[in-house]
Amino acid sequence: MAVIYLINPEGGCKVATSDLEAKYDEARGWRRFDPTAPEPRNAMARHPLDHDGDGRKGGSEAPEGDVKALRAEYQEKFGKRPFPGWDADTLREKLA
Repeated sequence: MAVIYLINPEGGCKVATSDLEAKYDEARGWRRFDPTAPEPRNAMARHPLDHDGDGRKGGSEAPEGDVKALRAEYQEKFGKRPFPGWDADTLREKLA
């Protein structure tokens, strides 16, 4: 019986017992890996709190180019800082 180790980029591991099963899983995003090699498993694992993809917990993705200007405009117009979760479209809507 064949034993094929598979890993999912979202954080799961499984063992397929046939090549047909492994091919089915590979079509759905699973990848083969060698459990004796330490690199593939660690390279794919991403911490759930790593929001900006730099390998460390915390942080956030940089806002879009005009979001900074829109936030400054919002603060100038209303005298308070905008909600940090608002995107550029929401800020434009609030400023209109």
